[in-house]
Amino acid sequence: MNNRRRHQRLEIDLSADLAFRGQTFEECRICNFSEGGIYLQCDDERLDELLPNGYIAEPDRMDAVLSVASRQVRISLVYKHDHGVGGSIIDHQEAEALYTHLQSQRENKHIEQTPIDKAAVKPVIETLQSRLSQSAA
Repeated sequence: MNNRRRHQRLEIDLSADLAFRGQTFEECRICNFSEGGIYLQCDDERLDELLPNGYIAEPDRMDAVLSVASRQVRISLVYKHDHGVGGSIIDHQEAEALYTHLQSQRENKHIEQTPIDKAAVKPVIETLQSRLSQSAA
């Protein structure tokens, strides 16, 4: 299957709020993000009343504001499926700033979750153990 997207997508899991039509949807999760668009998981039944499932025709699209990490990004809601919403980023500068922030969050999370390379650590541990045994003797 060909990926026709113009921008690289970041897979991420980060909380966000979505606001449109005078309502705020809290506890949404950003599942993936690119400089062109975003996909949110949002388990709020009110979305079912406001948005039809599937792609939303251009004349029927609604603008919304996504709030994440004290940043706000304006999006146009283009797709809804079950508990998820896809949006197209309206302002390129807002998208670029959020993309940079989310990429750094993703990299920090990856660094924190990277397992220790035992082969690299083993010589250090052996050296420390050797020094401890020498100082104890």
